Amino acid sequence: MDFKYLFSLAQILLLSIFSTFAQENTLSIPNASIAQGQSISLPINMNNTADIVAVQFTLIVPKGITLNTETVTLSERSTEHNFRIEEIEPNKYMVLLFSAQNTSFTGRAGKIMSIDRSADFSLKEDTEHNLILSDVVLGRNDGLNLTTGFSAGKIKIEKSADLCVTEVRSSKYNISPNEVLTINWKVENVGGAPTLSGWNEQIFLEGSDGTSKLIATVYYKKTLAIGATVSRS
Repeated sequence: MDFKYLFSLAQILLLSIFSTFAQENTLSIPNASIAQGQSISLPINMNNTADIVAVQFTLIVPKGITLNTETVTLSERSTEHNFRIEEIEPNKYMVLLFSAQNTSFTGRAGKIMSIDRSADFSLKEDTEHNLILSDVVLGRNDGLNLTTGFSAGKIKIEKSADLCVTEVRSSKYNISPNEVLTINWKVENVGGAPTLSGWNEQIFLEGSDGTSKLIATVYYKKTLAIGATVSRS
């Protein structure tokens, strides 16, 4: 028996085993926070040591969370890729990214796509909800699935601002064209978080026949703390 041959064969086997264990091709969705009635972008991240040409997965989102399949954005890692998203059951989506030319995704780590999602007002503030990721395929150009792992985070429903208009006072309650009207009111933040920015306020006149007419739009450009009240005019 040629011992040099056996030694070379052992080296090849060891290199093959090392290469198998060193490979890492994973898909992940990070934790995120969203307020009731708001929309944010949901990133889909891929780390891959192999050349990946296609990605497929199934994502279940909590009841009250909706994915906007019309506002999908592919990252710069996607060159000649297309996507397809289908809601196969309520709150259960199948997602496919593929290249007709079998082009690999560029880079080795980071976001490959993002999908807008919105939170319904039925979700309670300060609660957490699991995302469920399954049936993950990270495909090579010969169709082999090289997935070594996947994970999905949680969605936290964060506290949000809630503006309440109070103490509306008017200098007149009946007005004719070209007359001047002064209106005063207060805005209170009764929510669980400060406002992130300002807001706009619209003032309407209502006729005796029930019709209404917008007469002014005014803006408040500062933030409002939890429980704080601001006087407006």
